[in-house]
Amino acid sequence: MLEGYNYVVLGSTVKEASIFIKSEELALDELYKAHCSTLEPIFPTKTEEVKSKIETISYISQGEAKKSSLSIATPRVFIPAFPGTNCEYDSARAFERAGANASIRVFKNLTYKDIEDSIDTIVNEIKSSQIIMLPGGFSAGDEPDGSGKFIATVFRNPRVQEAINEFLTQKDGLMLGICNGFQVLIKLGLVPYGEIRVPSESAPTLTYNNIGR
Repeated sequence: MLEGYNYVVLGSTVKEASIFIKSEELALDELYKAHCSTLEPIFPTKTEEVKSKIETISYISQGEAKKSSLSIATPRVFIPAFPGTNCEYDSARAFERAGANASIRVFKNLTYKDIEDSIDTIVNEIKSSQIIMLPGGFSAGDEPDGSGKFIATVFRNPRVQEAINEFLTQKDGLMLGICNGFQVLIKLGLVPYGEIRVPSESAPTLTYNNIGR
């Protein structure tokens, strides 16, 4: 006991992997299983073991890397920040170190008017930029099949979609997506088709890495 301090001893550490409350013993592994089992069917932490033969796929780039036909000394980069995304400041610094001007704009969605104003901002930013950078993060909990859906839905807005089409086809603009941002490019069809398309069963997608590599 420490003199001069008003405190209550709640417990002490023990060697066993258990919690002891009076005469009852609770094993930590059993507590952990009980805690996880509730949401395991919804957010599974384990995948089925892959027993079939796994094909090794490799890709070798053919030809020179693609680049914009426009030559601008200080290109402008639009970086939209959506709920759950991050790394927008890191991305901006990287572009600025390379000689570009970065513009970060937050997509506000608390009210209907916020969404309308954000759509206006996105359209105006796209029209005045040469590069669109979609940063990473944890939108929608970073769940592979849904993380990019929210952002992709915003970009399917008719006004935004029209601005992106003009940005790519008439201004020869460049787009980059990392993490969530890359998921957005896949969900929109920009990768691999180079245009925003209606989702189809044959379209590529991102899903769980069942083979663990």
